[in-house]
Amino acid sequence: MRKGWLLVKDASPAISWSKHWFVLSGTTLSYYKDAKAEETNELDGTINVSSAYDISSVRAERSHGFKIKVSCGSCLPCWAHGWIHLVMG
Repeated sequence: MRKGWLLVKDASPAISWSKHWFVLSGTTLSYYKDAKAEETNELDGTINVSSAYDISSVRAERSHGFKIKVSCGSCLPCWAHGWIHLVMG
């Protein structure tokens, strides 16, 4: 299990990033507003990484990251060093 902060690109056309508290447990990547929201089970969303058809490493000026594409067509770009090898399994 791994827990920590990740920056997530919003789905809006404007490039905006929001910070979320993530928990990777098995093949489930859950995200919350903050660590306190995890304690009270106020979930913002989950991704089953085993259903992803593409998980790729992304490099940017400020950090390393990864992008997860799932079968429903959504994409979750995230920025945090050290998570990509965990998510890719």
